[in-house]
Amino acid sequence: MKRKNDFWLGTQALGAKEFCRAERFLQSAFASDPADFDAGFNLAVVYKNLGKKKAALELHKRLRQLAPGDFDNAVALGNIYAEVNQPGRAMAEYNRAMRVRPSDERLHYNIGITHEECGEPRKALRSYNIALKLKPDFFEAGVRKARLLEETGRSSSAMRTLDSLLLIASPSQTASKLQLEKARLLGRLGNYERALECLKPLRRKLRKRETLKELSSIIRDLEKRLEAGSRLARRKDNMEGARPEAYRKRKQVRNG
Repeated sequence: MKRKNDFWLGTQALGAKEFCRAERFLQSAFASDPADFDAGFNLAVVYKNLGKKKAALELHKRLRQLAPGDFDNAVALGNIYAEVNQPGRAMAEYNRAMRVRPSDERLHYNIGITHEECGEPRKALRSYNIALKLKPDFFEAGVRKARLLEETGRSSSAMRTLDSLLLIASPSQTASKLQLEKARLLGRLGNYERALECLKPLRRKLRKRETLKELSSIIRDLEKRLEAGSRLARRKDNMEGARPEAYRKRKQVRNG
């Protein structure tokens, strides 16, 4: 009875992100029954959230012996290996998970990120495309794909990716974030006017304080760049207008 109660209290604390409290109860539950996979798995999640990655890693390895084919355990191991900069081992765990559940879009997304970290952009794009095929409104995968396309010199394809996501995005925070990403891309391409058009309506939609602060900062930067571009264009026009006159004056002096 105590073991079940500890497991329940620990899981409730984990859901409430009270990790220290969750650790205490789940350690008790798992110590009472080391064959309780769920208690062990939840305890490993607690360890990871407390920054105890080594303890989490060792516990997930131990859980592998209890349930060799468990999908979530393989993904969790892969994620920890990725976080401690061991992409080869991370990929091995993701491939193990793939054999269990090959149509999991988030798994393909994780594989794509790992390929990026290994300097394999083509493989990363392939993984993001699979994730988006499995879940067309997987916006995180779409944004990563767009950024990678831009980094590899395919800005037009990046823009098309964002536009296609915006077509299916509901008028929500997600749509606003996609619009923000599109504005960033336009700004990096030097199209500051279009970027501002994307951004200004978002002030009313975005709710998070840090996102609003970031948005205001981007808008101010774009406005400065746009004004600087206008000043440069005016200066160029003035210089081009003055050149014929200056040339004629020099010519007259030489003829004299």
